[in-house]
Amino acid sequence: MLIALLVNAVLLAVVWALLRYINRRYYILSLAKRIKTVDGSPLKGKVVVLPGKTRFGNNFDVLKMTPAMLFRFVRDAYTKANGQSYLWYFLFAPMYNVVSAEDAEEIFQSTKLITKNVVYELLRPFMGDGLLISTDRKWHIRRKMLTPAFHFNILQEFLDIFKEECNKFVDVLYRNVDNEVDLSKLIPQFTLNNVCETALGVKLDDMIEGAQYREAIHALETVMVERACNPLMYYLPIFYLYGSYKKHTTNLKLAHDFASRIIKRKRSQSKQQTEFKSDIGKKQRYAMLDTLLEAENEGLIDHQGICDEVNTFMCWMETLLYPRLILG
Repeated sequence: MLIALLVNAVLLAVVWALLRYINRRYYILSLAKRIKTVDGSPLKGKVVVLPGKTRFGNNFDVLKMTPAMLFRFVRDAYTKANGQSYLWYFLFAPMYNVVSAEDAEEIFQSTKLITKNVVYELLRPFMGDGLLISTDRKWHIRRKMLTPAFHFNILQEFLDIFKEECNKFVDVLYRNVDNEVDLSKLIPQFTLNNVCETALGVKLDDMIEGAQYREAIHALETVMVERACNPLMYYLPIFYLYGSYKKHTTNLKLAHDFASRIIKRKRSQSKQQTEFKSDIGKKQRYAMLDTLLEAENEGLIDHQGICDEVNTFMCWMETLLYPRLILG
């Protein structure tokens, strides 16, 4: 009996020692590898590790949060970090939040630090291998391909479109000056109108399926936020059984089909048009979709690749501009 107790005590001690050793390398209850400095020096003073509300890292800190609550959570985290870059530990993946300009500069100038974390995988069903998610050689090729489409001179050519849509936006506000206006619906409409006409060359307001496309994009973003706020929903089987999987796939098809039709229509129009030249006889720069179609003619990208870049740009710009317009 005494021997059995001694053996159990030794085994418990060994297991405890092993767990402590593993815990130095991994955040066990979050199933994530701990971040360490290259030279082995302590993280403290370089990066702030924000503790979670539970023993499971930060996994349940954002559970069931709305987009507004999530935005406030991120702002509060910045305050707690006192202006330093900080770490969260989520399921299988630590998240490094870049705050300082010095850290951001090092990342932005790197041509190797381009692989995104696990949260971006939630966007892949919609964006595919678009520029935001792609990595390695594909990322370099696509970035080089798309850079001319966002030259400052190109953006200046779209000022009339921006002014027209801004006037429409202001007119709506004036007509409802004594009423409440739901900006969460109005601003995305304004944003998508701008993006569709400048990047794709189509007026969303003139298309029968335009309103349906707007609703699909908004629904996709809502589901993405819901999944981002619940680590269990990252996994497809759980999302399929307990999440908004069917609704999500329906909206994905609507958005993908709409983009594909626009691309096919634009391709047909491009074949019918002659090459336009400016007053000085030089070839005019293309907007984004024109640039992609030109690259397709050169064998640098296929139809699915164009769809991925269009979907990436539509979701990225709508998500990026909306909060900026709301917050001023």
